[in-house]
Amino acid sequence: MRTLIVDDETACRRTLALALHSQGPVIEAESGRNAINAVKEALIARQPFDFITLDIVMADMDGHVALVAIRAMEEIAGIQPGKGAVVLMTSSLDDGQSIISSFREQCSGYLTKPVEFPKLFAAMHEHGLIAR
Repeated sequence: MRTLIVDDETACRRTLALALHSQGPVIEAESGRNAINAVKEALIARQPFDFITLDIVMADMDGHVALVAIRAMEEIAGIQPGKGAVVLMTSSLDDGQSIISSFREQCSGYLTKPVEFPKLFAAMHEHGLIAR
């Protein structure tokens, strides 16, 4: 499983990377723009990410904008809707608008920070990424 962790907070990225490294290669991106570039490079190499954690509140580009761009790149690459990367939004925002917007933009799930690993792994299992 190829994973991309996107968060502008180093501690959050590193904590998730440590938790997920046993599942396969993990790439870290500290901004929405870097995430888009990483996804683009992966699609060009025909090694798309299976799993992406995507923070919403970031300085250069928020996670909503990045998710829309990621889904558009997947579509251009010929990946059918629902067949692309599993994208879990991670945010300290727990308001209904942020959550609803994330699902409209085709996220696969939403976890509030601090991310609780049992919830993270349960979501990964739910989407067929890992066994229990």
